[in-house]
Amino acid sequence: MEQSNEKSIDSQKELLDFAIDNDIINLATIQAQVDELMQEKSYYLSQHPYSIYLGSDGKWYTCLPDEEKLQKRKKVKRNSRSEIEEIVIRYWKEHDNNTSNYKVSNMTVHEVFDLWIVWKHEYRNLSSSSVTRYTSAFQKYFEPIKDKKIADISSLYLEDYVLDLFKQYKLTSKAWSDVHILLKGIWKYSKRRNFTKLDIDDFFDELDLGKCMFRKQNKTDSVEVFSSDEISKLVEFINNNPTQTYLAIKLALETGLRVGELSTLKTSDIDFQKKVIHVSRREVRYKDNSGYHYDVEEGTKGEIDSEGILKVRDVYINNETIKTIKQIMKLHIGSEWLFVKLNGDRKLSHDFTIVCYKLCDKVGISRRSIHKCRKTYASVLLNAGKPESFVKAQLGHADIKTTQLHYLRDSSSLNEKEEYLNVINF
Repeated sequence: MEQSNEKSIDSQKELLDFAIDNDIINLATIQAQVDELMQEKSYYLSQHPYSIYLGSDGKWYTCLPDEEKLQKRKKVKRNSRSEIEEIVIRYWKEHDNNTSNYKVSNMTVHEVFDLWIVWKHEYRNLSSSSVTRYTSAFQKYFEPIKDKKIADISSLYLEDYVLDLFKQYKLTSKAWSDVHILLKGIWKYSKRRNFTKLDIDDFFDELDLGKCMFRKQNKTDSVEVFSSDEISKLVEFINNNPTQTYLAIKLALETGLRVGELSTLKTSDIDFQKKVIHVSRREVRYKDNSGYHYDVEEGTKGEIDSEGILKVRDVYINNETIKTIKQIMKLHIGSEWLFVKLNGDRKLSHDFTIVCYKLCDKVGISRRSIHKCRKTYASVLLNAGKPESFVKAQLGHADIKTTQLHYLRDSSSLNEKEEYLNVINF
């Protein structure tokens, strides 16, 4: 058998030598064709917007566009990298033919955004709520450039677009942060895939935005926190009407929990002996084609350890807060969740927001969201001279500056303010 194979190989080599010697095959032509095929392969693979990666099962994976799918893409797998590359090349070749030689390099800003946001969500663990947030920001701020080919946008054009945004929307630093993240993400993604030559890092290094360009939201303390008089009115009404949702507002005032943490508390999170609440999850809201969804995710907002994992925290409570929690548990209808609806489903964060508005109306004070309970909690502790490190830990802030800049407000009543001023007696 081996001799037969060797004879076959020898005969094939003799045939090839004969073809070359007699100018039946031109080596230069063959080399040119090979070079052209390699260039074509390199082109289509460089334009492919999705990652090609080796899965834990030993298979090779990538994604291809699919308009019929909800996320406009489908996952494909093959046994080897060469097989998956062959599928990619074949797809984009067909894509070229079916769309009048349309090239991926001519993608619009909107098309790149769609690819980038999916990539961030699938491969960089971007949360569903952040996908919704960035999608809303894109729809609001990127209208002037969304249909332009990203390859045609120069740094000067991009600079004019940014300056026009500030002029039209009078952006706050928070709104600009979202736009900045989108610009950087979209253009970095495009640069890696040869959709554009513009270096977005160089662009931002040269972009001159003065502090005066940002619109400042100067909110008075009276709309950011509840005063001591208002707290007394709220607590008195809740004590006289101790429903589960009213008591949730009281608990928010007594713990400073985020509403997304409050709505995902379980009865097992309460440790009465150690006087702590274990905060280990949060509610996230996101939107897709079927509407808004509310999910529970592990970990707390903003607290990430050295390995990029969301942390948990213990919030310390006093005896009065323990009484509040025990009151809530007496109204419990047998669920793992601390706050539940009559049908047994978990109460959602927007349920508490609505109740907080209605509660303000009932006691005759200006409407404020439940997040103001969190700010009130922080302000009361800080104004009482409690250690900043303790307040920061209770709130779950990564940086004390967040606590100082955004949570320290004057929550004193008018009578208390007058009493403070008694020292001014010249």
